Amino acid sequence: MLTTKQAYIHVGTHKTASTFLQKFLLKNRETLRERGVFLPLLKETIERLKKNSGFNDPNYHLPIVRALDLGQDSIEAKETFRDLEHAIKTSSSEVVLLTSEIFEDQLTKQNILILERFFTSLGYETTFIAYIRNQPEYINSLYTQTIKRFWDNCSFDTYVDRSKDMVVYDYCRLFSEILKNKKVSFIARSYDQATKIGIETDFLDIVLGKGKYNVSDFTAKENYQNEAPGPATIFAAQLIRRIALSEFPHEKKLYLYWNRLKRLSHAKNWNERKYVGFSTDKARKIEQTFLEKNDRFAQLVWGSNWAIHYTQKKFDQNIFNPEDATLKELWEIECVVEKVLNDIRRKNGQRKTIKYSISNIARYFMKKRRYI
Repeated sequence: MLTTKQAYIHVGTHKTASTFLQKFLLKNRETLRERGVFLPLLKETIERLKKNSGFNDPNYHLPIVRALDLGQDSIEAKETFRDLEHAIKTSSSEVVLLTSEIFEDQLTKQNILILERFFTSLGYETTFIAYIRNQPEYINSLYTQTIKRFWDNCSFDTYVDRSKDMVVYDYCRLFSEILKNKKVSFIARSYDQATKIGIETDFLDIVLGKGKYNVSDFTAKENYQNEAPGPATIFAAQLIRRIALSEFPHEKKLYLYWNRLKRLSHAKNWNERKYVGFSTDKARKIEQTFLEKNDRFAQLVWGSNWAIHYTQKKFDQNIFNPEDATLKELWEIECVVEKVLNDIRRKNGQRKTIKYSISNIARYFMKKRRYI
């Protein structure tokens, strides 16, 4: 039995089944509440639920993230936290739960203080929860998200080189302000180990206590997961971004065309085998690069070495190589690229669309060897 009221803030990380988990928690909101765990929904979120007759975007605590980004003195932030405070006080629950992987992008010293002071004022202790992935899989997953949303069109090797200095893969740096703040607690979970039992089960063990609830009281496993693209989808996305920005260099919303690319990819069955940029040897090298940082983090949060919590996996590299592609494969790529580009052109006021010649594009890939 808890002796103090507890506020849990699930902060991701990105690409650790957060959407899967958020949908599961929302579906079981009343069951959780009966057991003393309150998942607050703000006025903005409730309105979206009513409007959509369901929830297309499961990130229902995004308004709180946005409030932190705007700063506590902004009118919108003050209104959001007043709304959250009212919901919590009305619930009278012993445990409050917030969840958004976008919290990961707001883990500054000031924001940790804001959240800690907010919950302290309501009589709650604050605990942050994060699921941690081994870097090779994490890098691969974030790379595909970066490319499919047209945020970049770099090669996988280039992205891997950049990753060595990115804070998102250095967990001591990423969570430094949480680890330094003695007034908050931190629960870090191995994503590998959590997925073996089911991440929703692992999460319930945290917020309800292992062995203190009946799994059968909760709905069946949520079957939703974010789209994992295949090699041809990644290759097409790289082409689309490069060509689109050569024609419309000031286009800022290319990411809006991801859904169009996703639908076309499904129609071509491109995503049956997922993109894997690593070979096993390359994965071992990146693990070695992060070994010292990972062991330091593992000692801080688990009191043990990193290797105890993660299994070294083998990787079957699966990328699209235009040099090895057939004319049919190149033609399919061109058709998809053409359709998305023409959507972009129409959006930018260009009535006349362009159709590329498959013979030209095939010749380009096979003779020039490299386009990106």
